[in-house]
Amino acid sequence: MLEAFHMNYVLADDEERALNLLRIMLTRFDGFSKENDHIYTFTQPVEALDFIRRTLVDVVFLDIEMPMLNGITLGKQISEELPAPPEIIYVTAFPEYSLDAWDIGAFGYILKPYDPKQISAVLNRVLKYHAAAAESITSAASIEGKTGFGTENHGHTPPDATAEKRNTQMHSNSLPHIRCFPDFELFINKTPVSFKSRKAKELLALLVHYEGNWVPIDKITFCLLENCEEHSSKNYSRTILYRLKQALAPYHLEQIVESAYGKMRVHTEQFTCDYYDYLQGQTELFQGDYMGEYPWAETTRAAMWTKMVK
Repeated sequence: MLEAFHMNYVLADDEERALNLLRIMLTRFDGFSKENDHIYTFTQPVEALDFIRRTLVDVVFLDIEMPMLNGITLGKQISEELPAPPEIIYVTAFPEYSLDAWDIGAFGYILKPYDPKQISAVLNRVLKYHAAAAESITSAASIEGKTGFGTENHGHTPPDATAEKRNTQMHSNSLPHIRCFPDFELFINKTPVSFKSRKAKELLALLVHYEGNWVPIDKITFCLLENCEEHSSKNYSRTILYRLKQALAPYHLEQIVESAYGKMRVHTEQFTCDYYDYLQGQTELFQGDYMGEYPWAETTRAAMWTKMVK
């Protein structure tokens, strides 16, 4: 069960029937608290924008085809104007806007007619993302933990002396460090790198997950993008790669990621990583979560849980 958060939701759709249906689905979501969570509905996108500017909002559900201000423009204004914008989830009958939605950093893109399972799935990811963010804040304060990057030993058997020595040697140099437990972060000199594009960060996480092996574009688009036409999504995956390299460029780390025809990979010798330490036997690094909110990591996460409880 995910930790409860006090959440403010904004729903914007010019069709009242669709708006009411979404509101009902949201109130029936297992993670919704009738006592602490609040839903604000708007049929006028301009009014929704004005409210979001004045109110702390956590999640915004937006239709796209709305009068005066369409959902893509509205989402872009929210993302650019607010220092800490809410998560934006699009609910629309039009699949052709999905790339525009991902371009502004949308958290989800759901096609109408949708069902409660789709709403629950994306909201579970939102809550997990918030939980991972809270964990990041907590772990950042103790970033000098056992590996030197925010992981701690919670009563498990410590690694043997050889592994400890190897770990110390690895982190004594100036290599970047990638943390996968409990969530994904890239550290430069023990400071987390800020990614303007959530999808660019997720692309790096996915490539790290595959341990330096080549990952086909088809696999990348399947994991990172939803409701996109095949040709468009492949083109957009290259855009995500470009933005990832933009994020890495100030640190001269563009060469960590390599792309070839129809595939991508990371060069694992150019960074240290707690997940790779885990694979080398330091299983105590897993404390219940791996790669935070990323759904494609669920199978690996479940396998780690099974191994931990044995």
